[in-house]
Amino acid sequence: APFINAFFVAGWEHERMDVAWKLAALDAETLLTVTFVTLSLQKLTARERPFVKECQINPSLSECSIGGKYASFPSAHTSVVFAAVALECFHHGFLDTTHTGWGGAVCPVTIVVATGTAVLRIAADRHWATDVITGALLGGGLGYAIPALHLAFAGNKETTAVITPAISPSYMGLSIAGRF
Repeated sequence: APFINAFFVAGWEHERMDVAWKLAALDAETLLTVTFVTLSLQKLTARERPFVKECQINPSLSECSIGGKYASFPSAHTSVVFAAVALECFHHGFLDTTHTGWGGAVCPVTIVVATGTAVLRIAADRHWATDVITGALLGGGLGYAIPALHLAFAGNKETTAVITPAISPSYMGLSIAGRF
């Protein structure tokens, strides 16, 4: 949704394809960072999903044969969807100055959809409530912080920062390089 919205609002409605491409790159950076952080936390915590206890009693359940039994904390679905919400709200907060029509409704509508995703993850016995709450805070926080940092440093042409994820079979991390 943030990618479509970037091209629809900035590119088509405001006729600024240059801004649309920048927003799309910002969306990709944010969503990749949120996914990387979330999956890293899942590997580090290795928390059991709620259905795993039931698998110990009845190992023939269909859920018991799938992977990811120890990837409950935080909820990746929730963190990514709340990052998308933050991006949508951020984009419309700066692009749509009139806040009418879809521009006025996008933030509340996406919050409702994201909250529904979080609730359904609990209802499907895939996550504990703390998993989705943490995922929402993580995704929403990074989804707002990353574009806000870009905007804060945009006025100073001398300031550059690059965040690069690094993944190998024995190592996971982020490197930050820049000039401040």
